Amino acid sequence: LLKTNGFNAIRSSHNPPSSALLEACDRLGMLVIVEAFDQWNEPKENRLEGYQRFFKEWHAHDIAAMVRRDRNHPSVIMWSVGNEIPEQFRAGDIGMKLRRAVLSHDTTRPITQAICSDWGRVIRNWDELSDPAFAHLDVAGYNYLPDKYQTDHARHPQRVMYGAESFPKNGLDYWTLVEKHSYVIGDFVWSGMDYLGEAGIAHAILSDQPDRFFMSWPWFNAWCGDLDICGFKKPQSYYRDVLWGRSQIEMFVHTPIPRGLTEIISGWGWPNELKSWTWPGYEGQLMQVSVYSRCERVRLELNGRVVGEQPVSEQTKLAAGFEVPYEPGRLRAVGLIKGQIAAESTLTTCDQPKKLKLMADRSTIRADRNDLAYVTVEVVDANDRRIPNAEVLVRFSVSGVGELLAQASGSPNEPASFQTPERKTFEGRCLAILRPSGETGDIVLLADADGLESATVSIRVRQADSVWR
Repeated sequence: LLKTNGFNAIRSSHNPPSSALLEACDRLGMLVIVEAFDQWNEPKENRLEGYQRFFKEWHAHDIAAMVRRDRNHPSVIMWSVGNEIPEQFRAGDIGMKLRRAVLSHDTTRPITQAICSDWGRVIRNWDELSDPAFAHLDVAGYNYLPDKYQTDHARHPQRVMYGAESFPKNGLDYWTLVEKHSYVIGDFVWSGMDYLGEAGIAHAILSDQPDRFFMSWPWFNAWCGDLDICGFKKPQSYYRDVLWGRSQIEMFVHTPIPRGLTEIISGWGWPNELKSWTWPGYEGQLMQVSVYSRCERVRLELNGRVVGEQPVSEQTKLAAGFEVPYEPGRLRAVGLIKGQIAAESTLTTCDQPKKLKLMADRSTIRADRNDLAYVTVEVVDANDRRIPNAEVLVRFSVSGVGELLAQASGSPNEPASFQTPERKTFEGRCLAILRPSGETGDIVLLADADGLESATVSIRVRQADSVWR
């Protein structure tokens, strides 16, 4: 999923990855920074249950286990000895000890660490006080500190650096520095994919709602990923496609904001926008349309009429904004270079929900309990167009040589069991995961919902290989 969406590297924050992940990265050509610790001797924010309880006794053993297990994986490019360590600016002796521990097992890869602000004395006196955090590193990781790249390079011209964590909404700012400066070798966004925990660290809420660093129940996942928890693309992933030159133009429509209110976007958040021109009940109301492009200009058309035209550039954050009175039909964004059409993106109003649609990632899997089939479930109209505002309870049943292992939607704040045989769609879709019983034959998934045509998909289960490949 990550490689398909343009990424070429993973940082295993903040602990070593599974062997299965590294095997997949070896096979797919993904680069990996393997990271050991999130704490050394001191806890984070009085969280006394952390690894600091074991660091003194176990750090050498755990470094050895990590490096010796993973050093033969070609995907591994660096060893990280820590992330946002509380004592990072005053524990150079520990950093050197960890460096020696890693090098005693592998001398072929550089040592790195993710360094962050201390939100205090060091960040106010960075040039005088920050250097001890970097003394034991071959490559310096900076968490949310792009403003330090150039000044640190001036003081340390030989320092190689990268963004170890960055905010999705500031992607252009971070990536411009990567492209501009040879000593900045890359950027890792937080995060590539949504995850359970740090509930709502990324959010876009209305100004009459409580704004917290972590959102309260029913939020349950972080919501900061380029991909949601099911692996579906979110708006920031499409923006990154434009940023990286994978797409020339993308278009999104912001959910309506009630009069008198504004949107509050957290540090890791993204505006609440959808790839949709289906907004029943909002006829005649002004909609905010964002067009992302690396073309010179973008023109917006609604049902064949020109709404407006604007320049786009890095100065505009590769974005053009329009206000458009909603009417059903066809919204078209055109990218122009030297006055000629170079690219376009179109959104069309969907008809009423008609049926369910099932799409499996593979038609054949092995008769192995660890081989899974991922089935995307969509609510579509008569023309097979996904309806982005559809919230439908989908029921699942499975026959044949397999079972429903789990189901989920991408929603960050509608918690539900992953194992019950039903799921409400989010933005018109959800995901079902099938697992074979170990026998050969067929697995048949049936999905149905009230008022919609049901759908089935069949997965062929073949004999498992005798040797893992």
